[in-house]
Amino acid sequence: MKPGLPFILAFCLSHWLVFSFGQSESHHKINGISVWSDITPREAKDYAFVEKTNANWVSIQPYGVVMTDSSGVEYNREDIWESSSYKGTIKHIAILHQLGYRVFLKPHLIIKYKKPGVWVGNLKLDTEEKWQTFEQSYLEYVISLAHIADSMEVELFSLGTELGTFPQQRSDFWLHMIDTVRSIYDGGLTFCANFDAYQEFPFWNKVDLMSIDAYFTIDNSKHPTLEKCRKGWKKLATELEQYSSTTGKKILFSEFGYQSADFCALKPFGGVGSSNVNLVAQANAYRAVFDVVWGKPWFVGGFSWVWRFDNDHPENYDNTSFSPQNKPAANIIAKNYLLYR
Repeated sequence: MKPGLPFILAFCLSHWLVFSFGQSESHHKINGISVWSDITPREAKDYAFVEKTNANWVSIQPYGVVMTDSSGVEYNREDIWESSSYKGTIKHIAILHQLGYRVFLKPHLIIKYKKPGVWVGNLKLDTEEKWQTFEQSYLEYVISLAHIADSMEVELFSLGTELGTFPQQRSDFWLHMIDTVRSIYDGGLTFCANFDAYQEFPFWNKVDLMSIDAYFTIDNSKHPTLEKCRKGWKKLATELEQYSSTTGKKILFSEFGYQSADFCALKPFGGVGSSNVNLVAQANAYRAVFDVVWGKPWFVGGFSWVWRFDNDHPENYDNTSFSPQNKPAANIIAKNYLLYR
């Protein structure tokens, strides 16, 4: 039976509210976690740990790999992580929707040449031929995932993550890619800029939401206190609010998190240089984000980095990893996510 006009209007309104990311009430947020896939085939039961985080969104990363500076992007690979193949990506999206979570699909590149695991933001190619090869393969990678995102009604899709100067250097390519993705995918569209480059991305006017991998320095102490972490975030919040106002885009933290180690607030992106476990420092840094930023009207929420399958055991707390699981930070996240659902 064909739906009547009231039903159509109600559907259109709900569709707009989901994708506008312009919540009229500042206490409703994207309370997300980033789940690190692995090679093990996963089922719905493996996501049981998410419920106690009080998250309402989950981010998954279908990684592409750049093996050499002339090879372009390899994608749909089944030999890295389950979610790096199309089959695995589709499976994980279906599971998460079945469980009632909204999904952020976040393409991300791993650079293997020169030095394994080198940061994608340092990508540099020295000939036009190499750029053409890279761009064609990157376009195919993103477009393929956009088709999956659209067919499975994924709520938010990213054009890429931490890509350095690539968008500025190759603006014609980016304009073409954005328009192509828009012609395929009807959901919310964003780009995940690195914390030190979000003001350099030239196309915020072409996406729905400004996303930042928010590894800002907030304190340089060995044992960052809650007071110091709040102070650091207050200064940053002022800067972020001003830029949000300038661009007219609300801000999402596409990644945010801290290692459970000394100096974790100095270099939150990793490499803190300390092997000393510091659960209090991680908890203080997390709590400061919620205390200072989460309730702001220009801020739509964020995704805690990073949560793992098979890491939900009490003995897993005594480490310096990013994972908040079984650490005091997990309780802070769950408490605040409950407040902002």
